[in-house]
Amino acid sequence: MNISADLSLPQQAQYLQTLPAIHERCGRVLDLVKQGKLQYLDYHADKDGVITEFCSRIIAQDFGTNYDKVPPQDWAYTEQSTGERYLRSEGLAVGCLHMFTEGYFSSDPEQPHQVDGTVICRF
Repeated sequence: MNISADLSLPQQAQYLQTLPAIHERCGRVLDLVKQGKLQYLDYHADKDGVITEFCSRIIAQDFGTNYDKVPPQDWAYTEQSTGERYLRSEGLAVGCLHMFTEGYFSSDPEQPHQVDGTVICRF
């Protein structure tokens, strides 16, 4: 969808927060990865099944198999500095962004803006 031609700026912002927009944008990234056009990502088609199985197992373990409740419908993240409230996936994204900028994912205080596997495994 060419949102800049079809929608006003507020409508564009609202659309970009929807699942169809997220799927569309992720699809674009996946296409670029498959074509080898992204510098920091590689695509390994032979790993699709393993990745799908891993993600499904983690989701089932943490949330059960009732996938329409991941995250729960009433779950929200409230940003401390502004009081703004973000629902569901958007809330998870904003919360994770704050955790990243505050260095929660780094094991090196001198390099707070990095993600270390050892730290992620502790979550």
